[in-house]
Amino acid sequence: MDDRMTSSRLQVQQRRTAVARLYLKQRTQAEISQTVGVSQGTVSRDLKAIQAEWQRQRLDDFAQARLRELARVDQLEREYWQAWERSCQDREQTLQEKTTAPTGDRLKAGTRSEGRDGNPEFLRGVERCIELRCKITGAFAAVKIAPTTPDGQEEWHADDREINAVLRVAFARLGLPVGLAGDAGTADELGQALALSGIDPPAGGNDSGPLANPRPEDPEIADPAPLFPTGGQDAGGGRPGASDRAP
Repeated sequence: MDDRMTSSRLQVQQRRTAVARLYLKQRTQAEISQTVGVSQGTVSRDLKAIQAEWQRQRLDDFAQARLRELARVDQLEREYWQAWERSCQDREQTLQEKTTAPTGDRLKAGTRSEGRDGNPEFLRGVERCIELRCKITGAFAAVKIAPTTPDGQEEWHADDREINAVLRVAFARLGLPVGLAGDAGTADELGQALALSGIDPPAGGNDSGPLANPRPEDPEIADPAPLFPTGGQDAGGGRPGASDRAP
């Protein structure tokens, strides 16, 4: 009985090895079924088992790699601590003193101990090991990174023109009709208007205040053509767009 079970498991393992090899060659389940000589349902079940085994192996490999790196960090920290302790030990200095005697000059040797404060570089190494260990184990909380200017010196804030550009793209992707892109008070065909954050539009959806000022301060710079002309139709539909309105 045990021999038959062992033989059956061996056959399944050999079949799944062949299925995995064909699967990695981008063969379809039908092609794998025909090549291996089993039903497509068996191939499907084999692939599920194979993928589960691959995932388990990846998790095991990741866990082993993390343990291996943690062991390296521990060893490095121990060496830093040993070096720090050695740097705190007194330094022995050998001194020689010349003396004069009736029989001639002589050298008198001696030693002197000099206390030391320790090399702080070794403590910085310990600190780096602690930081590495916390990163590997995920002990640090999530770090929020604020956007900055290209030189990285100042915090970056989007201006009105950039905000309006993002709004136009977002509404275009969502397929929402907007009378004038970037205007908070311009209602769409459903009678809905964009509102400032935390401020509800008045009844009827008419609010003249823009979400972000679409007009530049420089009068010589023309406004960009809106992506959604007033009324929801383009110039070909017989109704004027934003560029046809009177100033």
